[in-house]
Amino acid sequence: MVVCKESCGRWLCQQKRFQVMSLAGGPAVPLNSRQYPQALEGKNVRAEGYHMLMKELLTEAERSAHKPQQRLIFLACVALLIPRLGLYILRYFAQLMPLLLEWAHAYDEKTVVVALWVLATVVQHAWPRIEAHAGVIWQHLVQVAKAAEARKLDRGVDSYSYNKQQQEEQGRAQNGQQPPGKVFGDDTDRQVKVAADVAGCSDRSFAAVLQLLNVLKQCGSETLYLAVAATAQQQQNGVGSSSSIARMVRCIFGQ
Repeated sequence: MVVCKESCGRWLCQQKRFQVMSLAGGPAVPLNSRQYPQALEGKNVRAEGYHMLMKELLTEAERSAHKPQQRLIFLACVALLIPRLGLYILRYFAQLMPLLLEWAHAYDEKTVVVALWVLATVVQHAWPRIEAHAGVIWQHLVQVAKAAEARKLDRGVDSYSYNKQQQEEQGRAQNGQQPPGKVFGDDTDRQVKVAADVAGCSDRSFAAVLQLLNVLKQCGSETLYLAVAATAQQQQNGVGSSSSIARMVRCIFGQ
């Protein structure tokens, strides 16, 4: 079934309306009742509708890459579309990867966390071709971890105000309100919290880094191991020594 551009546009508009309402703290449609792109084209990864929609999303994302609210909407939409494309997401690496890697260094931590989360989804579905990108992804993750550690040292507290955020969300839950800024719905934000707790850290961006590393590790990339070994050697020589980087090295080598 071929889906016209108008149908793709309608689905995108529905997603944007949901995200705008969610970001504004208004009522949001439950995750399981939203229209997924699979309803348009089924499980055909080569379906024209999926690829038409992906091109439109990337075009809009490049225009609004500097706007936090718009890029969060894009990340929410593309996260639903990546599983439908599967390995064919490689067609869009030239446009998608620069956006995700740039947003991994964004000033607002929510963009960082969600960009890393989407990047992990990309790695999961494109793992046979990740070998060529694993070393670059590792270098970016090192910079993200260093930035997170620097923020904590500068402010003396978690940059995400973890405890305060928990109290606010507990209060909203008691009042039956939807927390603002949810780009994947309740489940993903809960998973980010769980990941942070399991990782033993209150910084959500660093927890997202560790989650992405676990996904990369499963790919068994030789390029990744070489890049991590080079960083570990620098750590031993006292170059750019960091507890966060040491923990990332242990995550890969299991030491």
